[in-house]
Amino acid sequence: ARASSAPRRSPLAARLSAGRIKPEGRAAAFMSYRALDMVGELAVARGERFNRFDQSALVERAIGGHSSSDFPLLLADAGNKLLLTAYQAAAPTYRSFAARRTFNDFKSHKFLRLGDFPAYSAVAEGAGVKYGTISENRETVTAAEYATGFIVGRRALLNDDLGALSDFSSMIAIRTAADENRMVFALLNDAGPALSDGKALFHADHGNLASAGAAINVASIGDARAAMREQTSLDGIKLNIEGKLLVVGSAKEVEAKQLVANVTPAKAADVNPWSGSLDVVVDSNITGKRWHLFADPAVCPVVVYGYVGGSEGPQILTERDFDTQSIKVRAGLDFACGVIDFRGAYLNAGN
Repeated sequence: ARASSAPRRSPLAARLSAGRIKPEGRAAAFMSYRALDMVGELAVARGERFNRFDQSALVERAIGGHSSSDFPLLLADAGNKLLLTAYQAAAPTYRSFAARRTFNDFKSHKFLRLGDFPAYSAVAEGAGVKYGTISENRETVTAAEYATGFIVGRRALLNDDLGALSDFSSMIAIRTAADENRMVFALLNDAGPALSDGKALFHADHGNLASAGAAINVASIGDARAAMREQTSLDGIKLNIEGKLLVVGSAKEVEAKQLVANVTPAKAADVNPWSGSLDVVVDSNITGKRWHLFADPAVCPVVVYGYVGGSEGPQILTERDFDTQSIKVRAGLDFACGVIDFRGAYLNAGN
């Protein structure tokens, strides 16, 4: 009955996690119980009477003809706790340069890129304040629903084969993180998606596309950072954005990490000004020799992501199948990602 409390208090979640989730208090006493034994204990605690040593009766009580059976709900609750633990450990790389935003539903969400506050002007004694307007431009991002699933059969419950559910839950968590990564990095493919001005994310008119491909070196990074600093607001004010994240694929990993390594030069002419000043993000979803420079997403967000209703990561739902006496486990993900600005990103096609 307490399975929906904090993750560390659920013996079922602890069993599934193979020790990654620790039980507390009364929950620790049930660690040696099989899943069906837990069903029997819960039923007795509620005043029901039946033979707890009758495996068929336990299965019937868990997922059989009783419409009031709550074992599928307890299993879903434990699975969600295990999923969240494994999902957080997966840590997809896109979060290094993407900003999280809130999505309330599956409608298109509009993101304003506000221009400058009206400029200050001197106010003469007795005169009124001169009021201006704030420029705005907007991009839209829409969440989508994704789902997968598997079945926990009656035999698995009788054999107490909860390891299968644990394995599948971990696989779902890892696959979810990988799919989110794939969807976000797809936004960086080629020149990127078209923005509200009709131009691609990376475009010469946006001042964030190198005119020629180049290796990652002091000069090319200098060009990229200079271009980002020269970006202007909607009202033409210099933004002085600092490039902080060097985002590359596996083909450029060594080159990128060599550039930012802290090495003491023998003479002043060999000083690397970018040593230790950039963070390198490597992901194999970036193919070829192209590389990107991103600003801190907290300062100038370019890519945003989020979950509908704030439910981070995959969510498990369960239902019993009357014909097979199995439990269907559905993993769903309500996820959104999109591009809302171009000023904090730069692309070089590489050499």
